[in-house]
Amino acid sequence: MADSDPLHTRIAASFSRQTLMATLGARLATVAPGLVSIEMPTRADLS
Repeated sequence: MADSDPLHTRIAASFSRQTLMATLGARLATVAPGLVSIEMPTRADLS
């Protein structure tokens, strides 16, 4: 979904306020009704 979609905008705003996600390098991969996927790089210090 495009960033101009109200659902995506609301979820992206909430996600951006979660500083742990930025610390982990996580990003929103998919935002759709009933589905949100988050991706982050593999980190040896977290496994």
